[in-house]
Amino acid sequence: MMRRHFLTAALATPLALVSGCHRPPKKELVLRSLVDNLLSPGIAGAVEASHTLHTAVSQLSATPSAQTAAQARSAWIDTAVRFKRANAFRDQTLAASSELVRAAFWPPRPRAIDDLVRSDASINVEDIDQLGADVRSLYALEYLLFPELSGSPFAVDTAEGVRLRQLLVAFAGSVSRRADAAAKELAATPVAARLAAEGQDAINRLVGLTVGNVEHFVANRLATIVWIASTKRSRAIDIEGGPSGISHKLGAAVMDVTAHLYDGERGPGLGALVAAVAPGVHERVRGDFAAAVASIHEFGQPLEAVALSDRSQLDALLAKLKTLEIALRSELASALGVTLTFSSADAD
Repeated sequence: MMRRHFLTAALATPLALVSGCHRPPKKELVLRSLVDNLLSPGIAGAVEASHTLHTAVSQLSATPSAQTAAQARSAWIDTAVRFKRANAFRDQTLAASSELVRAAFWPPRPRAIDDLVRSDASINVEDIDQLGADVRSLYALEYLLFPELSGSPFAVDTAEGVRLRQLLVAFAGSVSRRADAAAKELAATPVAARLAAEGQDAINRLVGLTVGNVEHFVANRLATIVWIASTKRSRAIDIEGGPSGISHKLGAAVMDVTAHLYDGERGPGLGALVAAVAPGVHERVRGDFAAAVASIHEFGQPLEAVALSDRSQLDALLAKLKTLEIALRSELASALGVTLTFSSADAD
């Protein structure tokens, strides 16, 4: 309950300040604020988590045990959530942002990963970087670290798992290098200034990203989970975050960041612009965001488990997300003068 109240207050506070002011914030201010307070910290969080993951799997490789395996799994979960947050708000004009997406590519390709574990192929940096994203990504690590649910035939903490643990270190190194590359490019590129100079074009892209995140969550994530549950042939590997049991945490990460695109994070977001021209629309969209975010945070177990045990809870979340999606597509886009296309709503 405290979490729900916190989220509602967080959504209301920045924009309550804006709503009391008759002068609309400049688009440049909003864009700079989102880059400085949301995009940059998101990438920094992914970098930090990827380094921690690399250290954890390196320790597992050096001293395999149930304890070091558990520590590696915990580090993987934190990294997956941090990458999901970073990829929920990305600047598509940055090449390294695409690398950040590839580093967290899903789904993995189990058969190719199994073949690599069984082979004696070189696993130096150059060779790993030549592998497809579906073989070396964050979710290839999940497949190997969580064999109980992923279906991997290999154990990570046995004496026979030397080659597997070497691959875990190599894969984690690849993920970490890509996060570092994204951070370095962001630091070397005046992203905030460039987006501020683009003005309405940048606003258009961010509205498209906001809508696309919600649309993707509904059409790709939840609809897929509901369909898989209905077949009675659910496999954890078929669901993003399934083997690790964190599909609900990944969904919450996307919605948290998307809500901050609208209401801002320690500064104004897109909603500040809406409040200045259409206060009624702003109140509805803000309310729809608050309801959807609170709903996803009420899930205490994976989405696929809820789909099997309490479908009504999942249906309630879907209804809130659909209401939000419609409001974003129609009222938000109209208030900010944005015409959405399929490409503009492309999301993670």
